[in-house]
Parts: sequence; structure tokens; C-alpha cells
Amino acid sequence: TTNSTWNKTYSYGNMDPNDFCKTEDESIIFAVGYYSNGGIIVKSNDLGETWTVVKTTSYIITDCEIVNNDLYWIDNQGKTYSYNYSTVNNNSIPSLIKDFNTPNFDGDIVYYKSRNMIIHTSNAVNISYDNGTTWKSYPLPSVTKYYNTVIADNAIFICTDQGVFKTLL
Repeated sequence: TTNSTWNKTYSYGNMDPNDFCKTEDESIIFAVGYYSNGGIIVKSNDLGETWTVVKTTSYIITDCEIVNNDLYWIDNQGKTYSYNYSTVNNNSIPSLIKDFNTPNFDGDIVYYKSRNMIIHTSNAVNISYDNGTTWKSYPLPSVTKYYNTVIADNAIFICTDQGVFKTLL
């Protein structure tokens, strides 16, 4: 930032935004979160100048990621959903990709395009190489809460309640 003025670009009643994701060409931005009645997905086609509510849910949405042409999102119970990002709306039912059955989930979902790899942290570090059809689980010793994930160079870093863990890809 250049220490310029920050402008609030969106507000939806009691919405508490949790995460953002964007399409590969950066033309569409999604924000997910929750409000008094459940979860919400909002979309901007103009770098946040205007926002449109595209989906509300009965569950809290905690994170999102664009994977190929799909918007993936996770709820606070560890369920992962997907829907084509260009047609997500309230009249459609998303695909339930995986139920990790993790109550009070506060983890992360990350897509690493060069390896076609989705990383989902819930009750372990879960990795899929086929857009969420199958998953391999890697529990970390003594960890009970998994938080954010980042991939840097050739390594995965996971923030947990026991510290930061790293593994090479």
C-alpha cells in the first residue's frame, strides 16, 4: 500500500467475511463468510467496485478457492462443496465434494495449479490430485487444530495449534 485511504467496498448487514478468492485472470473476485442466518458468497466483476450476493446458505462458509472453472468452498463442519463459478446462484445445489466431518472447523483450502493439487486442512492435511474425488490424509503429531496453508517454492507450510509445520513437495 502507499498509505492511501482505505475504502470499504462492501457491506451486507451482519456479514463477517472470512476469505477471498479470484479467478486465474483476476477478472472475478469472490468473498465468503457468514451473516446472522448462515453463509454467504458475494461476487465482484469490477475489482470490488460493486458486489452481488450470488449464494446464501444455512451453514457458515469459512474459506474458498478457485479450482479450474469451479468455486470450491468449505463450511464450519469441514464439508467441501463446488460449483461452476460462472453460474453459482441460490437456485442451484452445489456438489458436496468431501465431508471431513470436523465440527467447529477453522481450516483452509488451497489450490496449487502447477501440480493440480488441492490441500484442505481439517482433522489432518488432506491432499487431492483429482479435483477432490480422492484424498490422501496426513495427520500431524499432537495437532488438534489446523489453520492456514501456504505453498512457497517447493514446500507446504501449515499453521496449527502446535506451531508451523513444513514438508517438501
